[in-house]
Amino acid sequence: MEVNNYGVRYGRLRTSDGQYISSCCIKRNNKIARNNYCAQIRRTIDKLAYRPNAPPQLVIVDIYGIVNYYLVLTNSTIVYYLILYVQLTSKIVEDEYGCKHFTQFRSKEFIDVRCLDHCIGFAKIDNRYYIIDKENAFDDSNWENIGH
Repeated sequence: MEVNNYGVRYGRLRTSDGQYISSCCIKRNNKIARNNYCAQIRRTIDKLAYRPNAPPQLVIVDIYGIVNYYLVLTNSTIVYYLILYVQLTSKIVEDEYGCKHFTQFRSKEFIDVRCLDHCIGFAKIDNRYYIIDKENAFDDSNWENIGH
C-alpha cells in the first residue's frame, strides 16, 4: 500500500468470486513466474457516439491490458472511487484459427474497477502477443448436462 496526493494505492484486488488480480507494481523479479496482472475489461460504449443526434446504441466490448495499480480516492473517511490504472493493448486481431493477438501496448487509462472482468495471460511469439483466456475458451451453452 502506498499513499500519495490522490489517495491510497494498492497492488492487489480480491474479486467477489474470491480470485486475486494483482498489479504489475508488485510483481517479482523472477521472469518465468506466473503473473496475474493481465486482465480482460468489459466496457459499455455507444456505437453511434460520433453522431450527435442519433439515439444511443450501447454495446459491450472487451478490451485487454496490464493492471498497473489500483487506486482508492478518498477524502478523510469517505471513499469516493475505486479505480484501476491500466495500460491497454493495441487493436485486437483474430486470425483464421480463432486466436486473438495484438502487436503492442498503447495508452494508459483510469478505469472503474467494476469493469474488470477476469484474469488472462499474454504470450509473446515473434512480434505478436497472443491472448490466453481460459475462462472464455469454451461455449458451454451447447453442452448437454449428462449429470442427471
